[in-house]
Amino acid sequence: MLEGIISGIIQGIFEWLPVSSQGVITIVSELFMGYEFESAIALGIWLHSGTSLAALIIFREDLKVLLLQLKNSNTNNFSRNYAYTTFISAIIGVPILLFLGEINIQSGSVVMVLIGLAMTSTSIFLKFSRVIKDERSLADISIKDSILIGTMQGLSAIPGLSRSGVTVAVMLGRGLGRKDALRFSFMLSIPVSLGAALVAGIRYGLPQSTVGAVGAFTALLVGLVSIKALLVLSGKINFSLFMGIAGIAILLGGLFQIMVS
Repeated sequence: MLEGIISGIIQGIFEWLPVSSQGVITIVSELFMGYEFESAIALGIWLHSGTSLAALIIFREDLKVLLLQLKNSNTNNFSRNYAYTTFISAIIGVPILLFLGEINIQSGSVVMVLIGLAMTSTSIFLKFSRVIKDERSLADISIKDSILIGTMQGLSAIPGLSRSGVTVAVMLGRGLGRKDALRFSFMLSIPVSLGAALVAGIRYGLPQSTVGAVGAFTALLVGLVSIKALLVLSGKINFSLFMGIAGIAILLGGLFQIMVS
């Protein structure tokens, strides 16, 4: 039970920060809980079901409106591109999840290094420029934005690559407002994380019943608190620093994996 609580707390906090919760859980599970790599991966992915339910509870009214718009073909820019982004994420992410055990670790690490360099460079550029003025809202999201966000979210199925870090970074780079970037990233996690948990369950099997259940429930509770806290603090967060930390974390994670592989 303690393993589940610890894993759930890690997931509930790190899911929304520019550090890969799946990567942290995989490392902790392997080093301190005696899990094999595939079992650790399965646990990390499964725990996303808890945080995605937390996001579902908080954004239930937004999602209800979005689903009604899609059902009645009365789609606006936001609902349409939410669907596009989710679809693109699935196209890229599902194959990665299915063949995660067979993927060459070094290949995944190279992808992480390249993305980390790009994000770090972008954060430096944003720090010394006036590009981001928080002028764009969720209603202004374009198909190009959807492709970029969906692609990065799909690639975040690679262990060590932070989903929230890369999606928020892309949105900030595209000029989206801070709070809107966080809200959209949180909302995108719902179908993607639930789908990933389903795919992982089919591919690797569900984690041990007690650890998995306790971990998911703990992640749900901690996730509710951490989402609300980040939304309240969004106006005070230095997002160029956020992007820089995410980029450096991903870069170092990729380099570390290359060194030990």
